Amino acid sequence: MKHEYSLPYLLLKPLLDQLPSELQFLNSDHVVMVSGITLLLLIALPLLGRSLRPEKRSIMQQMLEVLYDAIRGMVGANVHRGASRHFTIIGAFAVTIFLFNSIGALPLLTSPTPYLSTTFALAIASFVYYNFQGFRQHGAVGYARHFMGPVLALAPIMFVSELISHFARLLSLSLRLSGSMSADHVVVGAFTILFPLGLPAPMVALGLLMAGLQTFIFIMLSTIYISGAVAEEH
Repeated sequence: MKHEYSLPYLLLKPLLDQLPSELQFLNSDHVVMVSGITLLLLIALPLLGRSLRPEKRSIMQQMLEVLYDAIRGMVGANVHRGASRHFTIIGAFAVTIFLFNSIGALPLLTSPTPYLSTTFALAIASFVYYNFQGFRQHGAVGYARHFMGPVLALAPIMFVSELISHFARLLSLSLRLSGSMSADHVVVGAFTILFPLGLPAPMVALGLLMAGLQTFIFIMLSTIYISGAVAEEH
């Protein structure tokens, strides 16, 4: 049976309960898990980078290289201007979101991505990044023209329509990820309770597959949004 709260949160809860009311938003399981995973990445990734050896490639290193090439190829295939500049952010999204999605498969840990506040923060990061790149590439006036369409008479209508469409991407990215991972955890939890022997292992594998699929969807959409923002024509 899946635990309602993660072990790190339960261990920290006595301290979190002492926080002033202004900081009680930190007293949450998913906030603790997001903070813990972020800290883990900040420590582990530099150490992992130093351990990689081109002359003696382990199986893990070969798998990482395959993923690296796949993500880099996806970015290059979709972003036709300065693709290498955007690989870092897309790679960061891929690693972070996959860990957020899949860490709940480990005992005594929970995933933060079923919580809308987590996925909305990720969506905001993607939204801010691709719009910043659009301003950087075209300037404020040039980027604003992308929202006006080719017909001058329809420019005001198109501008409002495009703004609504762009802000809707925040909901699309966040709700899709949050909803999919929530449904996955409910299904896995239900089957684990009904069939505690034998079935949990395949269900966990299915959960990891779903975690990877939702990660891919998020980074693919973010890549497409970047491509549209930096393109010369829409």
